[in-house]
Amino acid sequence: MLAYLLSSDVIPNGVRSGSLIIIFILSVFFDRSVWLGMDYLISFITGLALFIVPQHLLQFQIFGTLDSHHYILARALGVVILSNVLYCYLVSNSRDGTVHISYLSSKSASLCLMLLAGAHAVYGTKATSKPRLTDEQFLSFSGLACLLSLLGNIYHLALSKDYSSFPNYHIRFHMHLRLDFLISCTRAIAIYAFPIMAMKALNVKQDVVSHTLLRFIASEDILASLISLQAGTFLYEREKTIKMYCRIQSSITQILFFSYVCFFSNLNVSHSVFYLYCGLNILLILNAAFSLTESAMLIHDYRSPSKNGKDDNIDHSWFEARKTPEKVTKQLFT
Repeated sequence: MLAYLLSSDVIPNGVRSGSLIIIFILSVFFDRSVWLGMDYLISFITGLALFIVPQHLLQFQIFGTLDSHHYILARALGVVILSNVLYCYLVSNSRDGTVHISYLSSKSASLCLMLLAGAHAVYGTKATSKPRLTDEQFLSFSGLACLLSLLGNIYHLALSKDYSSFPNYHIRFHMHLRLDFLISCTRAIAIYAFPIMAMKALNVKQDVVSHTLLRFIASEDILASLISLQAGTFLYEREKTIKMYCRIQSSITQILFFSYVCFFSNLNVSHSVFYLYCGLNILLILNAAFSLTESAMLIHDYRSPSKNGKDDNIDHSWFEARKTPEKVTKQLFT
């Protein structure tokens, strides 16, 4: 309902922009947990609206007529957003500050890519192309929302004092995390940089809206891959294993969705492209499954951290060092 009201074409741009700014002000200057909670909520509403009623979030920002191709891409974007929100929800109560820092920095990189894609769609394309993004509605809704979210993330990153230089135990698990980053980020960058080739492979109509939606999907995928890259610095095994569980869920969901698009929709998708994309997702699933199998003993032995932030799987001296930064320097260079 919130997404429908803010995206309704009968609402003036000033009211829509003012509503987003008020939501931003009411949440950004509170504690980081409040800001993250609002970010998760808005991301969940956006992803759900894109998946269920994409026409309400797209049509008022578009000059021209949308068709089923655009709605399929919008629903794919909603699937990726909801997959990322699931991971964020599962680790939202983590006492490890590096988990939240990793999300904020990864989300900032993703938002920068979305802003670049939006700027290219509005200012870097021919004004006569149809369908195309309309300057006023797109900038006052999607563009402004991405910009405010980016500013809020940077604000809380600047205020953060969490310590992240923790010694890397469990090297094998970290290698699986880095492999997850390598595969998923390479795939996302390829889609972001070459949307025209991806559109031709999918046999989707070439236009600005399709390219922008595809770049948004790649931006969300880069968000998930950057979290995998930084997950090795998380202090607790729980958050690392949750990331791998969510990777399995996300990959299976994408395979099911792409299978529907390939075999049951009106798109004549090349089967070779389908097998390539599903093959990459299967690699991600196998990598995550192997990492979880190897760390089964760690999962079994894991104990929830106590209120003082200590855990049996962690060298307690490093927690004490977090309180006094000069001890950290002394430990690193002695």
